Amino acid sequence: MALCFVAAQAAGICPSGDGGVSGDLSGFRVFVDKAQRGEPIVVAYLGGSITCGAVTFPVCGTNAAGIAYDYSAYKAEQQSWRALTFEWLRARYEQRPGQFRQVHAAIGGTPSLLGCYRLEKDVLEKTPDFVFVEFAVNDGGMGRVTRDHPDAPGSILRTSRYIVDQLRKQNAQVAIFMPLSTHRVLEGSASTAWGEMLDVSHDQTRLAAEMLRLPYVSIKDAFDRGAATELTYDGPDVPGDYVHPAPYGYQIYAEAVEKSLAEIFETGSFVFKTTVPPVAAYPVAPRLILPEALVAHATGWRVEAPARYEAPVLKSRSCLTARSTNAVVEYTFSGTAVGLWMDIQSKGAMDMWLDGKRVGRYANNIPSPGPFTARFFTLSNVLDPAIAHTLRLVPVSTPDAKEPLLMLRGITVDAGTSGS
Repeated sequence: MALCFVAAQAAGICPSGDGGVSGDLSGFRVFVDKAQRGEPIVVAYLGGSITCGAVTFPVCGTNAAGIAYDYSAYKAEQQSWRALTFEWLRARYEQRPGQFRQVHAAIGGTPSLLGCYRLEKDVLEKTPDFVFVEFAVNDGGMGRVTRDHPDAPGSILRTSRYIVDQLRKQNAQVAIFMPLSTHRVLEGSASTAWGEMLDVSHDQTRLAAEMLRLPYVSIKDAFDRGAATELTYDGPDVPGDYVHPAPYGYQIYAEAVEKSLAEIFETGSFVFKTTVPPVAAYPVAPRLILPEALVAHATGWRVEAPARYEAPVLKSRSCLTARSTNAVVEYTFSGTAVGLWMDIQSKGAMDMWLDGKRVGRYANNIPSPGPFTARFFTLSNVLDPAIAHTLRLVPVSTPDAKEPLLMLRGITVDAGTSGS
């Protein structure tokens, strides 16, 4: 199928017919031209559990309305929006079997900030031609921060800017598309307040796309336009089912993405409605220190490959694992920020010390969790980059977790300075 681009638009941003502006979408033309020449094509998906294809859980049972459902036949590699859109691209543009390769770079429960730290290894090393970036739900906690302080460290505008800048630095003509995921609307849900927070994140992610002139589609709008809520989402009123669509929801999700892409491919334009003042990229100089490098700074920890892994992108990747309280990691670095990336299977508690001061306790998968339970979290983003800092991690026993299983995926450090 041919791709038509208006001449003025191909040169840059230009007025559109309805008062908006059309961004430079020449990367989509390059993608199609390359595909039609039969050259290898890499399509990458960077995001969270919705990009993984996490579905209603449990997959069969009785939903919040007391109606039985059964999605046991659902297969993420065939029915998720990721799988469906990849097959749609292949059906339109693949010229020979095996020409298109999918890079599944999504990990559930992780924000765009970790995406910045993962970008080099999980996406850029694959030299993608087309990248989907999906973090609107996963960045929920930063929505209001971004709205009130667009320049704050970790702002959705700034992390989106970093991801896009790096993709374009590697390939100035990479095609990038941003679907804006949403949440279930369920009267009386225990997650209603969370949903309000996710709405802010959705809107701030849309502003990031407008700022960067990235084409996008609002899945919230797509779901609101006719797909019955009880079909787009399902299952009991639990947090996962509040954000993970049912199989029919993924179908509607994919159709919304495909419709938007079809219009871009056929007209060469996408209308942006808002002018958003640019912000600087964040992090400035991200470093992800992996277990193989950390083990030299550890006692009682060892590098292990988990028997199970959270997402295909982590297959064969290791964790730095501690199985007793007789263990310590002591890592010295320079930079402005430091954070931890833990595997979801971690169990137990660990005290975290920074420059001799206890900054908190990580506690996960035990009856008494701590304030640090997420897969990824920042410990500080206001460090003096001119001096060395020491991070110390010490497993501890608690009444309900005497034998820990702590699985560290990596330490993140922003080695840049505000002026770099």
